[in-house]
This record gives sequence, C-alpha cells and structure tokens, in this order.
Amino acid sequence: MEFGNGFYLAEQKDGIIVDWDFFKDTPISDAQLLKESIKRIIEIYKKPGLYATDRGFNSKRNDTYLEKENIFNATCPRNLEELRIKMKDDRYREAQNRRAQTEGRIGIFKNKFIGKKILRKGFENRESKIIWSILTHNLWVIARKANENYQQKILELSEAA
Repeated sequence: MEFGNGFYLAEQKDGIIVDWDFFKDTPISDAQLLKESIKRIIEIYKKPGLYATDRGFNSKRNDTYLEKENIFNATCPRNLEELRIKMKDDRYREAQNRRAQTEGRIGIFKNKFIGKKILRKGFENRESKIIWSILTHNLWVIARKANENYQQKILELSEAA
C-alpha cells in the first residue's frame, strides 16, 4: 500500500519501470498480480526470460504459469527448504539479488519523484502524478545510462590514444 492506494511496480534489470498498477480500490493479492503483469509486459514489449519476485507472489498457480510460458521462475518461495534448494542455482541467486534492489527503486521513486505524499486530491489526479513520475523516472534512468556509456567511450578513446 503506497500513497493511500495499492501500488505495484515492475522493473527490468537496468531499472526502467516496465509495468505498474495503481489501484483505486483494494488491490488484488500479489500472487494474482504476476500473471496480469506478465501479460501486459508481453503485449507491450516481449516475453521476459526471467521473472523475480518476493514471497508474496509465490504460488503453485504462478509456478505452473511461468513454466508453461517458459519464463525462468525466480519467485521467492514461501517454503524455506525450497528457498535453500533454489539458492544453489546461480541464475536464481543473481535474480533474487537484483530483485532486492527493486525495494530501493521503490524508495527512490517515492522520495525523489513523488515526494513523501501525493499532494493531489482524487484518484485520477494521484494516478496522473504516478504516470508522470514513472515517465520522469525512466527518462532519468535512460539519461544516466547514456552518460555512463558516453563516459566509457571517452575513457576507451583516451586509452587508445
């Protein structure tokens, strides 16, 4: 629950927000969000090769769905023994390590792009603020990546000279 409404955010590996939902009413459970999120991502972009989540998204239904869609299942299991087994897989471990950064992304998004509170009345106005903030955030991420690439090229050229 964020901003007085339910809020869901999915990002790709480089930090760009690729899916989100802002709920006017009581949000559906995290486990129910997964399939709908993946459908939207596939429709707009392409099928992800991997999907990493916290324990709230884990369910047998989601495990089956991810397997059927041939998407690497990096959801965090609720069962600790299953988690121990999965943590032996390098790809899973790396995905969960990256997924943990999403919590930081939510903090950055809230504090740097939204502010502590959305000072707008009415759901539509708060949703508009979320949409503009996602756009601004993604432009910030892209600009930062472009600058990193530019700086790397300058370094490579200076070393080659």
